[in-house]
Amino acid sequence: MRYATEAHVIEGHAGHPLPRWPSSFLLLALGVLAGMTALVFLVVELPLLLGRNPAWSARIGPYAGILHVHAACGVLALFSGPLQFVPWVRQAHPALHRALGHAYLAAIAVAGPLAVWVAVFHADPQEGLAATVQGVLWMCTSATALMAVRRRDLATHRLWMARSYALTFTFVLHRYVIEILGLRLPADLGGTAAFIWLLTIGVIFVSDSIVAFYRPAKQPLTTAG
Repeated sequence: MRYATEAHVIEGHAGHPLPRWPSSFLLLALGVLAGMTALVFLVVELPLLLGRNPAWSARIGPYAGILHVHAACGVLALFSGPLQFVPWVRQAHPALHRALGHAYLAAIAVAGPLAVWVAVFHADPQEGLAATVQGVLWMCTSATALMAVRRRDLATHRLWMARSYALTFTFVLHRYVIEILGLRLPADLGGTAAFIWLLTIGVIFVSDSIVAFYRPAKQPLTTAG
């Protein structure tokens, strides 16, 4: 089926509109994401930006500029992503939906390669491998979502955008679990590298589960009597 305009972006299979997510679910999900993000910024990121951790500042000194550009683009992706999943925005404001999508993908086009560069040249080898795979998946899921929407395959676009944003949010989840909750895997279980692998697999599983749950049901086959 061809989709004539962006206003049809919430149509599902066979032209049937997708069921709206319950407003209570959206509010709860956005509230949780916003709360975690705010905590991570205030407790973890702000002290680093203000130079209150000399050891960290000395460690990132050789690549601080690259890391800051990566972080700025990551924040842009982090905050432009959620509205992409709100049906009301897609229906009532298709131009805003497109603009946010362009900003999101442009941010990842910059942040993704920089993340891989830092992981390859400035991270512990085991952690660097896990972070490199995560960064490559981040770029690949985003590129696949872009290719799908260009083909007007909106169901596939929705799935890969969910995967892409799930990987975007690992930035917050990683710091929330380790720095806020103080939970770390022991070294004999793989340490931080194993946690990155588990986090990458986990967020993709969760995003796929949510998309599958809200996918429109297929219409039953009927036969002429």
